[in-house]
This record gives sequence, structure tokens and C-alpha cells, in this order.
Amino acid sequence: MKRIKIEFQVTLLTVLVVLAVSYSGFLVYQSLSQIVDSIHKEARPDFKLLLIKDIESDLTEVENTVRLYTLTREEKYFHPYREINQEIQEKLTNLQDYALTSEDEKLQIDSIRALTNEKLSIWENILALHYSKVDTHESFSELYSKIDSSITEPDTILVEAPVVEEKVGLLKRIFGKKKKGKDTLMVEQLQPVDSNKIEKATIKQEIAEIEQRIKTSNQALSVKEKTLLEKNIELTELLKTQITELETSEQKKLLVKTQEADRLAAITYKRLTLFTIGAVILLLLVLFIFYRYLNKSRAYQTILHQAKTDAEKLARAKELFVATVSHEMRTPINAIYGLTEQLLLKTDAPDRKKDLEIIYNSTEHLISLVNDTLDFSKIESQKLQLDQVDFALDKLLAEVITLNKGNAETKQLELNLDTRQLPPLVLCGDAFRLKQVLINLLNNAIKFTDRGSVTLKVLANEPRGSALTWVTFQVIDTGIGISTENHQVIFDDFVQLETDLTKKQGGAGLGLSIVKKLIDIQGGTIHIDSKLHQGTTITIKIPYQKGNPANIKVTTKSERVIPDNFSKLSILIVDDEEFNRYLLKGILEKWNIRVTECTNGQEAVDQSRHSHFDLIFMDVRMPVLNGLEASQQILKRDQDTKIIALTATSKPEDIEKCEQAGMHNFLSKPFIEKDLFQIIQETINKSNNQAKTEKNSRSKSSIDLSELERMADGNKDFMREMVEIFIRSSQQGLKEIQNNIRIKNWGLVREYAHKMAAPTKHLKALSLYNKIKEMEREADTTQNEQKIIQLFEDVKQEVQEANRYLKSFLNTPS
Repeated sequence: MKRIKIEFQVTLLTVLVVLAVSYSGFLVYQSLSQIVDSIHKEARPDFKLLLIKDIESDLTEVENTVRLYTLTREEKYFHPYREINQEIQEKLTNLQDYALTSEDEKLQIDSIRALTNEKLSIWENILALHYSKVDTHESFSELYSKIDSSITEPDTILVEAPVVEEKVGLLKRIFGKKKKGKDTLMVEQLQPVDSNKIEKATIKQEIAEIEQRIKTSNQALSVKEKTLLEKNIELTELLKTQITELETSEQKKLLVKTQEADRLAAITYKRLTLFTIGAVILLLLVLFIFYRYLNKSRAYQTILHQAKTDAEKLARAKELFVATVSHEMRTPINAIYGLTEQLLLKTDAPDRKKDLEIIYNSTEHLISLVNDTLDFSKIESQKLQLDQVDFALDKLLAEVITLNKGNAETKQLELNLDTRQLPPLVLCGDAFRLKQVLINLLNNAIKFTDRGSVTLKVLANEPRGSALTWVTFQVIDTGIGISTENHQVIFDDFVQLETDLTKKQGGAGLGLSIVKKLIDIQGGTIHIDSKLHQGTTITIKIPYQKGNPANIKVTTKSERVIPDNFSKLSILIVDDEEFNRYLLKGILEKWNIRVTECTNGQEAVDQSRHSHFDLIFMDVRMPVLNGLEASQQILKRDQDTKIIALTATSKPEDIEKCEQAGMHNFLSKPFIEKDLFQIIQETINKSNNQAKTEKNSRSKSSIDLSELERMADGNKDFMREMVEIFIRSSQQGLKEIQNNIRIKNWGLVREYAHKMAAPTKHLKALSLYNKIKEMEREADTTQNEQKIIQLFEDVKQEVQEANRYLKSFLNTPS
């Protein structure tokens, strides 16, 4: 209730703060928007006035252009006039858009437009007046052309010309009549005559008329032009008046807007002040509630942290308890299980053999309980790892049926395997966990079925486009069944349904819980379909990868033959439990192996000082000196001794500790005779292979550390450091030589070979030293690339062999 109350208070205050901030923010935003809009408008240039000023300037330019044109009559002044006139019309059209603010402004702008158009009309009229003068000038031009183009025209005149006497003959002179006087002849002759003298009077009269007409016209034009110019001056004054009025109006508006902005700013300041004060008060209230809640929360967290710490301690204690109890249980179970197995092998009496079988089966049941407890602990701590191995499903199912067949026959039940719809499959997954799940389900089915049958039905489905194969397993029985309300309960931890049969059967209640957890880990599902007194069907589906049949290990049964070398072995058994020593000793002596016993690690250390043992079975947990410390001390003195850990746990971290202590293998309790035989053979064969490898490496590399030992003078740390330096420097030298051979830098090849030669001499690796020196000489003199490459490959191989031997030397406990 307190938490709900605090959350309600914080939520309510938060809502109030949000509302206050939102409302105040809205008011402030509104005021600021008005101020900003006002400032924006004032900061923006007054386009209306600018446009009017621009029109006024254009009108002045029109006037100047017209005057220049009337004075010079040059067309270059007339074209700008037309362009400016068009621009003024466009600006007047744009000015109309700015007249939409108010009626007064609209009237003012209309007046300015009218005045502008009137001024333009005046200058049009002035241009028209000056155009009228063109005709007079043309009349003068015609007269001047008449005068300038005068010509002399030819005329006919009679002129007296003397007669030329012709030559006459003598007879004609005698008989002809003589002419009286001198003879003359009248002849027509062309001579130029000046015709302009005839029209002079007419031209003078026309000139006088034209001059009079021009004078009269000029007087009239001057009067009209004067009138137009006076009108233009009046219009200019009116236009300036209108512009001045607009400027005054704009200044008044600016003053009003400034006053309005000041008023809005004052209101905004007040609102901001109130908003700030209110927000601070509300935030302080929120902080007060928050810190009060935080103090309480810290107190709760302290309590929770302490509870968590206690829970973790309890979990660790539980895990430690499970591990300890399982270890302590495995120790006597190991003795009972192993000794019962040995007695069964030695006894032929039917009655005694039956009793021993009962003991053996009961021990197996105890082992299953211990294993269930350990599996449950691993799953709870998320330390259970799944294996991925290839297995044949039909063989696994046959093994499961075989293992449960005895129990079914005891209760006279039919145990069936239905694989009619199952093709032969090779799967990849954790076969052991699948077997564990199926055995557990079949055991439960057999346990709770008094008559009828138990059937294991298996189907497979391969979805199209998927690499997985979904396998469906159904365990169907005709037993007592389970009520609907208990379907989910049975998968809980340590839960058993209260029936007479369960009380009679017993158990820890972990079986189905572990089954469900194992199926969940593998990505599968489990479903139960059952009714009370009507039998039960449990269906599980698990996805598997497709396996490779070639990877399946084939095991063949054969009679166990004890090797002859077993009789030459000397084995030390180190265990504080007498029955464990007794069991091991009985089996080993049966194989003709010499056995020595010790009860703790210290005795084993002392015993190993006087005698050499081929194998030592070392219990991990012992008084006085535990198995890990004892193993380290023994191996420090005798490296050839092989130690097998005897442990009741198979946790990876415990196995890792055994390996770090130098132990060569481990045997998990409880074990059977076959497990013991296999572990001994595996350890001996591994030891022989390692000895051969070391011998080959030693012979190939010809490493001799005596020179280093002499230089170290008993300082083993110095010696190990020298070996590590040689490994590092030799690997680096090989890398540098290889790089320089590739780029044919023979000088550096010779230099690095020279550096590598000296350390190999200290190790007395003479073969390696000679090859390095030869490579050095080749790089210095002949520089035969093929020979240098061959020498480098030989040197590389010998260095790698030498380094393998040296690394094994470093890994050996000192």
C-alpha cells in the first residue's frame, strides 16, 4: 500500500507539473510568438515605400530620357524610355497588392498610381509635340535640295559662220558666174543657259512662308509645352506629398507596434516569473517525495541485498551439501556395488545369488537417486553441458527397451516398441540424455501400471527446408492415470502424487522434473494426456541435427583378456575408506597385480620416496594431505609415475583441478570392473605413447640441456627462462629469415641465421647448429636461392622438433 501511495503521489505531482508547464508554456509561447511576429514585421523592409520610391526614381529617369531625346533626336535615348515606362507599369501593378491592408492606404496608393500615370501621359504629350516639328524641317530640306541641285540646261542659238570656198576646175572658173562680196552662213549652235534664275523669286517666297509657319508653330508648341511642364511640376509636388503622408503613417504604425511589443514583453515576463516560481515549488515537492521514497527504498534494498546474500549462501550451502552428500553416498555405494558384483561373479549358489542380485539392484537404484540429485543440481546451477555425437536411433531405442524389459517382465507387463512409421535415422545430439529421458519415462510407466502394457512409439518429421529432424516419442501405458488438475504439478521439483502406489514405490520426486528440464535444454516440448484410471500418454518432441553414419563408433563384445604386462605392474591405492581399498585390491590382485595401500596423501608421498609405482589410484578428498597436493609432491620427485584420480564427482571444474595437479586420468565412483580395466589400459597406453614421442623428439632434435644446467648452477627458474627465450627467439628468427628469403634480402638472412646459431650451440643441437651455419655461409657467399630454401626447410623442421621437446620440458612439474 505504501508503494502504491508513493507512486500515486509522484504521478499526481508529475501530472500537475506537466499541466502547469504546458499551460504556462502555451501562454509564454503565445506572447513570444506575437512579439517575434511584430519584430519580424518591423525587421522586414517596407516594400510598399521602397516600391513607391523606386517608381519616383523611375519617373525622374523618364523625364531625363525624354529631355535628352528631344534635344538630340537620338534613338538610343528613346528605347530606355519605353523600357522604363513598362517597368513603372509593372511596379504599379505590384503596388496594388500592398493596398490591401486598409482603405486609407488603398486610397493613397490609388492616388499615387493615378499621379504616376498622369506624369507619364504628360511626357507622352511632350514627345508628341516634338514629333510635330519634323514636318517643318522636312519642308526646309526640300527647298535646300532644290537650290543645291540646280543644273545648266542647253539652248539653240543662230550663229554666222564663214563659207569655205570649194576648189573648182578651170572650166568652171572661166564659164561660171562670180559671186558678189563675201559669203556668210547662219548656223544653229547649243549653249548652256542658267534656269534657277527663273525660280528664285518663287523659292524666296516659299521660304518666307515656311519661316512664318515655323514661328507660329513654335510659339504654339512652347505654350503647350510650358503648360505640360507646369502640370508635371504640380503632379510631382502632389506625388511627394502622398509619399510623405505614407512615410508619416508608417512611422506612426511603427510606434504603435513598438508600444504593443513592450506591453506583450511585460506580460511575458510576468508569466515567466509565475511559471518559474510554480515549477520550482512543484519540483521541490517532487524532489522531497522522491528523496523520502529513496531513503525508504535504500532501506528496502539493504534488506533485499541481505536477503539475496543469505539466499546465495543458502544456494551455495545447498550445492555444497548436495556435492558432499553425493560424494559420501557414492563411497559406500561404490563398495556395496563393486563387492556385490565381485560376489556375483564368484557365487554359483542360486539362493545366495538371488540375494546378491537384490542387493545389486537396490544399489543401482541408490545410484540412480544420487545421479538424479547431481543432475538436478547441475541443471539448477546451469552447468549441465550437452554432448553432440552421432548415434543410430534404432539401436538406442533397442537398448532402452532391453534395460526396462526386466522390470516389465517382473510385473508381467507387455513392453512394446512401435517404430513402424520410423525410417532408419542417424541423428546428432546428446544420446545419453535422450536415453536418460526415455528410461525415466518407461520406469515411471512400468511403476504405475499393474496390468496391461507399456508402449514406446516413435515418429519422425523432417520439415521442408529445415536442417532439423523432429523426433516424437510417445510413452503409452494402461496404468492408474493422472487427474487433469495434476498434469502440470507432476513436473515440479520434489513432487509426488499422493496415491497408495506412490507410497509403496517411493522415490525422490525428481524424475519427471529432470525429464522436463532436459527436454527444455534440448529445445523440445513435453505434453501429458491422461485421465484418472484410464492410462497415460506422455508425448515429447525433440529436434536433432542429421548425423553422419561414418562417425558412429562400433563396439563389439569380447571376452576380457588380462594382458601379460599387468602382472608386472606395481599399483598404489590411496584411499581413507577401507571398503574402497578392499574392493580395488580384490579386483587388482585377481589380475595378478602387485598392490600397496595407503590411507592418506602423506603416507602415499612417503611411500613413493622408497618405491616406484607404475600407477597410483589417488582419492581426492582425504585427511592429513588431500589427493591433489599429494599428487604434486609425488610427480615432482618421480615424473614417470602415472596417477589416476578416484573421485565421486564428474564436475568439469573438479576434473580441471585434477589435471592441473598433474593427474593423468580419473575414475568416477561408483565403478564396475569393466571401467577399472579400461582406465588402466588407457593410462598405460597413453604413457607408452608419450614415452615413444619424447624419445623420438629427443633423438631427432638431439637436444642436450646439460650445458644450460651447468650455466644455471642449480637455478631452475633461470634455466626455464633460458628455454622460453630460445623458443621465442627461434620462432621469430624463422619468421624473419622466411620473409627476407621471399624478398631476396640475403644480408638480413645471413644476419638472422648468425643470431640463431649461438643459442643452438648452448643446447648442443649440433645438427641444427651446422645447418644454420651453412645457411649463413650460403647467404653470405654464393647466395644460391634454391639451396638456401632447402636449408631453411631443414632448419625449420629441426627447430619445431626441438621446441616441442622444450615445451614438454617446461610443462613437466619441477
